[in-house]
Amino acid sequence: MCEAFDGRKTLTTPTSPTSRGMGRGYRGGIMDQEHSAGLTETEVYESLKTCYDPEIPVNVVDLGLIYDVKIIDDWVGVKMTLTTPGCGMSGMISRSVRDQLLTLPGIKDADVRIVWDPAWSPAMMSDEARKKLGVR
Repeated sequence: MCEAFDGRKTLTTPTSPTSRGMGRGYRGGIMDQEHSAGLTETEVYESLKTCYDPEIPVNVVDLGLIYDVKIIDDWVGVKMTLTTPGCGMSGMISRSVRDQLLTLPGIKDADVRIVWDPAWSPAMMSDEARKKLGVR
């Protein structure tokens, strides 16, 4: 059983990909489960590719900022980080992510939690993001 970000709701399916510790941006090889809102985690990740750090021309998913996604009924929670703890755009970025989550079909509530552990590093970026930013 996994506790949701705010402690109000719990996930009771111990076989869900995120409850097995595959958060932190891991997407490869996960079998997506359709949740009661009819939404899959892959659809959430795809939707979040429309959200950007305004200072970096790469979306938050490809930057490796999204660590975990939970879907419970009509609620979605995202655990994410930022490229630096001193990011002056943190409020704007987290609001952008939450606003995007609320556009998803069947979703009525969403929470975004910013965490600093593990610390973000360029190694968390997708190959496409590294190539676009010229990072090896």
